Amino acid sequence: MKYPFFASFILFIIFLKLRMNKLEKREQKTADAFFQRESDANSIRKKSLDDLNYIQIPFDKLPDSYSEELVLLSDQKIVNFTGYTNTDLKLMYGPANIPALTEYDAAFTELVCYLQKWAEELIASNKKEDALSVLEFATEIESDLFSTYKALAELYLETNQIHKIIILKERASALRSLNKNRILKMLSQMDVSTLLI
Repeated sequence: MKYPFFASFILFIIFLKLRMNKLEKREQKTADAFFQRESDANSIRKKSLDDLNYIQIPFDKLPDSYSEELVLLSDQKIVNFTGYTNTDLKLMYGPANIPALTEYDAAFTELVCYLQKWAEELIASNKKEDALSVLEFATEIESDLFSTYKALAELYLETNQIHKIIILKERASALRSLNKNRILKMLSQMDVSTLLI
């Protein structure tokens, strides 16, 4: 009785060892690919940033209740790099541009957070049309904040603009963000729920 158990145990150890070797090779291959890509990125020459998609804040299309914070943000260069790694950016624009690109992306994050907070204040004050314009601008510049899409979709339902949820889903589909699937799921559920009303 001991021999079959012992043989099974030995086979299990051999299988485990083979599996671990396979996993180690796969991890090594992934690490090698990462370091090769990083090495390639670090050798890219500095490129012009003139062709970046700089975001301009359309004050004429936004409510008049904006704060000094938004005015100060408008003086900065703002670019959405959501979904891009530093390695991606180095490959596209060269490592020498990383400090500037990081600044532009930080300004974008600050902007979308400001827009969400502002919209929440407008909704709390029952200024739905103003909140709509703020949230729509946020989605136009590809904010990936879940709360922005949820608030906008809810306003579309409240103001009988259900058809605009389809446009919102199209915008969300173009996001390069980890939040993309969560946003799309929420919008799909909201879209289906409207058919049941």
